[in-house]
Amino acid sequence: MTQQYNVKQLEKKVDEILNPPVVEGKKEKPKRKAVSRDVRIALNTLRQSFAMVAKTGIKMETEEEDLEDFYQITVKIPKKK
Repeated sequence: MTQQYNVKQLEKKVDEILNPPVVEGKKEKPKRKAVSRDVRIALNTLRQSFAMVAKTGIKMETEEEDLEDFYQITVKIPKKK
C-alpha cells in the first residue's frame, strides 16, 4: 500500500504517530516501555517517512548523528526552481 504525502501531511502523520490523542475519561495503566524502545520506534518512523518521500522522486539528503544526549537528524530537501 503506497501513500503519497506532501510535507505538511507527512509532518502531521509523524506527529500523530509520535503523539497519539489522549482519550479522556478512560484511565490507562502506566505503560512500562523502555526509553530506548520509544527512541527506536521514533527513529524507525522517521526513517520510514524519509523512504516514502524518496519514493516520490524527491532527492533529499538525511544525516543522523548519535550525540551524547540526543539523536540529531538533519533533512535537506532541495527547492525546485
